[in-house]
Amino acid sequence: MLNDTEECRGVDDSHTVNLLTNMPRESFEELLTPANDDSPSSEACAAATFAVCDETVYDGKNMEAIIEMLSFLHARLDIVS
Repeated sequence: MLNDTEECRGVDDSHTVNLLTNMPRESFEELLTPANDDSPSSEACAAATFAVCDETVYDGKNMEAIIEMLSFLHARLDIVS
């Protein structure tokens, strides 16, 4: 059973992803941060569902937030299926 904090986090994550998936595509460019030279740790790469360390940067932008959003949506699909 989830405690209240975990349940609230899940609700907050859900609302955040719902908001981001309903935004116009043109708005995403403003939300993406430039990639830096620091590569993620091997633990972070192993934990992410869709991530391969070399694929966290696309077109000079950090894609970690997009990867997290896709992981959340993938988990939501697994629950429904």
